[in-house]
Amino acid sequence: PGANDNAAGTAVMLEILRLWNERSFTPRRTMLFAVWAGANLDYSGAEAFYDNPSANLAFLQPIAYVQLANLGAGDEALLLSRENGRLAELLTDSAGQVGLSIEVEDIVYHSYQQPIADSPIGILVSRPHSATAIDQDTLECIDP
Repeated sequence: PGANDNAAGTAVMLEILRLWNERSFTPRRTMLFAVWAGANLDYSGAEAFYDNPSANLAFLQPIAYVQLANLGAGDEALLLSRENGRLAELLTDSAGQVGLSIEVEDIVYHSYQQPIADSPIGILVSRPHSATAIDQDTLECIDP
Protein backbone atom coordinates (compact mmCIF):
# COMPACT_ATOMS: atom_id res chain seq x y z
CA PRO A 1 0.00 0.00 0.00
CA GLY A 2 1.08 3.55 -0.68
CA ALA A 3 2.14 3.18 -4.32
CA ASN A 4 0.64 6.55 -5.20
CA ASP A 5 0.64 8.11 -1.72
CA ASN A 6 3.51 8.64 -1.79
CA ALA A 7 5.92 6.21 -3.41
CA ALA A 8 5.10 7.95 -6.71
CA GLY A 9 6.35 11.32 -5.36
CA THR A 10 9.56 9.66 -4.21
CA ALA A 11 9.97 8.04 -7.63
CA VAL A 12 9.53 11.40 -9.38
CA MET A 13 12.09 13.01 -7.05
CA LEU A 14 14.59 10.22 -7.76
CA GLU A 15 13.98 10.57 -11.51
CA ILE A 16 14.68 14.31 -11.32
CA LEU A 17 17.96 13.56 -9.57
CA ARG A 18 18.83 10.85 -12.08
CA LEU A 19 18.22 13.21 -14.99
CA TRP A 20 20.26 15.97 -13.36
CA ASN A 21 23.12 13.53 -12.86
CA GLU A 22 22.85 12.18 -16.42
CA ARG A 23 23.11 15.73 -17.77
CA SER A 24 25.83 16.75 -15.26
CA PHE A 25 23.54 19.51 -13.98
CA THR A 26 24.89 21.46 -11.02
CA PRO A 27 22.40 23.73 -9.28
CA ARG A 28 23.54 27.21 -8.30
CA ARG A 29 22.34 26.62 -4.76
CA THR A 30 22.49 23.77 -2.30
CA MET A 31 19.47 21.50 -2.66
CA LEU A 32 18.00 19.42 0.15
CA PHE A 33 15.82 16.49 -0.89
CA ALA A 34 13.91 14.69 1.84
CA VAL A 35 11.49 11.78 1.96
CA TRP A 36 9.45 10.74 4.96
CA ALA A 37 7.18 7.79 5.64
CA GLY A 38 4.21 7.49 7.94
CA ALA A 39 1.94 10.21 6.57
CA ASN A 40 -1.10 8.31 7.79
CA LEU A 41 0.21 7.99 11.34
CA ASP A 42 -0.90 10.40 14.04
CA TYR A 43 2.52 12.08 14.01
CA SER A 44 4.75 11.64 10.96
CA GLY A 45 8.47 12.18 10.51
CA ALA A 46 7.71 15.22 8.36
CA GLU A 47 5.68 16.78 11.16
CA ALA A 48 8.54 16.20 13.62
CA PHE A 49 10.93 17.83 11.16
CA TYR A 50 8.75 20.92 10.70
CA ASP A 51 7.89 21.17 14.40
CA ASN A 52 11.54 21.79 15.25
CA PRO A 53 12.87 24.06 12.48
CA SER A 54 15.65 25.56 14.56
CA ALA A 55 17.23 22.13 14.94
CA ASN A 56 16.55 20.89 11.43
CA LEU A 57 16.66 23.90 9.13
CA ALA A 58 18.78 26.44 10.99
CA PHE A 59 21.66 26.04 8.52
CA LEU A 60 19.41 26.69 5.50
CA GLN A 61 18.06 29.85 3.93
CA PRO A 62 15.27 28.34 1.83
CA ILE A 63 14.20 29.98 -1.41
CA ALA A 64 11.62 27.31 -2.31
CA TYR A 65 9.82 24.27 -0.95
CA VAL A 66 8.35 21.73 -3.36
CA GLN A 67 6.15 18.90 -2.12
CA LEU A 68 5.50 16.06 -4.60
CA ALA A 69 2.44 14.00 -3.74
CA ASN A 70 0.20 11.45 -5.43
CA LEU A 71 1.79 11.78 -8.86
CA GLY A 72 1.29 8.21 -10.05
CA ALA A 73 -2.45 8.27 -10.71
CA GLY A 74 -5.27 10.72 -11.31
CA ASP A 75 -6.52 13.00 -14.05
CA GLU A 76 -4.25 13.96 -16.96
CA ALA A 77 -2.99 17.24 -15.52
CA LEU A 78 -0.75 18.59 -12.82
CA LEU A 79 -2.34 20.13 -9.77
CA LEU A 80 -0.53 23.05 -8.12
CA SER A 81 -1.39 24.49 -4.72
CA ARG A 82 -0.86 28.06 -6.00
CA GLU A 83 -0.75 29.90 -9.26
CA ASN A 84 1.39 32.87 -8.33
CA GLY A 85 5.11 33.12 -7.85
CA ARG A 86 8.17 32.23 -9.87
CA LEU A 87 8.09 28.53 -8.98
CA ALA A 88 4.47 28.15 -10.16
CA GLU A 89 5.39 29.99 -13.36
CA LEU A 90 8.34 27.67 -14.00
CA LEU A 91 6.25 24.55 -13.36
CA THR A 92 3.45 25.84 -15.60
CA ASP A 93 5.89 26.63 -18.41
CA SER A 94 7.58 23.23 -18.09
CA ALA A 95 4.27 21.37 -18.05
CA GLY A 96 3.18 23.22 -21.18
CA GLN A 97 6.35 22.14 -22.98
CA VAL A 98 5.42 18.48 -22.51
CA GLY A 99 1.70 18.96 -23.16
CA LEU A 100 0.40 18.79 -19.59
CA SER A 101 -2.34 21.09 -18.41
CA ILE A 102 -2.23 22.79 -15.01
CA GLU A 103 -5.01 23.12 -12.46
CA VAL A 104 -4.73 25.18 -9.30
CA GLU A 105 -6.45 24.09 -6.12
CA ASP A 106 -6.02 24.44 -2.40
CA ILE A 107 -4.57 20.97 -1.78
CA VAL A 108 -3.41 19.61 1.53
CA TYR A 109 -3.67 15.85 1.95
CA HIS A 110 -1.89 15.59 5.31
CA SER A 111 -1.29 18.03 8.16
CA TYR A 112 2.49 18.06 7.61
CA GLN A 113 1.90 19.63 4.18
CA GLN A 114 0.26 22.73 5.67
CA PRO A 115 3.53 24.61 6.41
CA ILE A 116 4.53 24.25 2.76
CA ALA A 117 1.07 25.25 1.51
CA ASP A 118 1.11 28.32 3.79
CA SER A 119 4.64 29.38 2.86
CA PRO A 120 4.99 32.11 0.24
CA ILE A 121 7.88 30.08 -1.22
CA GLY A 122 6.17 26.69 -1.06
CA ILE A 123 4.17 24.74 -3.61
CA LEU A 124 2.51 21.33 -3.62
CA VAL A 125 2.45 19.37 -6.89
CA SER A 126 0.00 16.50 -7.37
CA ARG A 127 -2.40 14.97 -9.86
CA PRO A 128 -6.10 15.92 -9.61
CA HIS A 129 -8.52 13.37 -8.16
CA SER A 130 -5.74 11.02 -7.11
CA ALA A 131 -6.89 10.10 -3.61
CA THR A 132 -7.13 6.36 -3.04
CA ALA A 133 -7.72 4.55 0.24
CA ILE A 134 -4.34 3.37 1.55
CA ASP A 135 -5.33 -0.32 1.56
CA GLN A 136 -6.29 -0.06 -2.14
CA ASP A 137 -3.26 2.04 -3.15
CA THR A 138 -1.26 -0.69 -4.83
CA LEU A 139 1.14 -0.77 -7.78
CA GLU A 140 -1.73 -1.68 -10.10
CA CYS A 141 -3.22 1.81 -9.48
CA ILE A 142 -0.17 3.59 -10.94
CA ASP A 143 -0.47 5.12 -14.41
CA PRO A 144 2.97 4.93 -16.09
